[in-house]
Amino acid sequence: ILHRDLKPSNIFLTSAGDVRVGDFGTSKLLSHTAALAKTFVGTPYYISPEVISEKPYTWPADIWSMGCILYQLCALKVPFDAANITQLAQRICGSKIPVIPDWYSPELRELCQEMMSRKASERPNCDAIIDKTVIQEVVRGLLNEARKHEAPPKARHE
Repeated sequence: ILHRDLKPSNIFLTSAGDVRVGDFGTSKLLSHTAALAKTFVGTPYYISPEVISEKPYTWPADIWSMGCILYQLCALKVPFDAANITQLAQRICGSKIPVIPDWYSPELRELCQEMMSRKASERPNCDAIIDKTVIQEVVRGLLNEARKHEAPPKARHE
């Protein structure tokens, strides 16, 4: 599924601490990896250059959006801002890709840059993102934290 409108307000945290993506109102089911979408939808701050340029697009457009969200989480501001939609589109398609603050690890900074590559073919896929050491460390930390809150196994009486 191509979401087409990934943004912070469409990412939810459950009471159990799980992350969920919501609002699939603009999503599109792609029948295979070669399928391309050709409609302009989404929230302007997170739209990829290929969507703005009205080129066919697929999953890398959502990776761009996730890169913008990652940038915003780290920098506490959107990666591209402008007074109007035309300027915003020009900045997304042509200005320098911003770098997250240097107090974050080089690996996380590199991942954000890769996710926001202007060339869709150069963006990592989800498997490649999950395989990144920086992501694995976060996942391990979350799993360890979850295990701390699990009930201990009950003793069996025979």
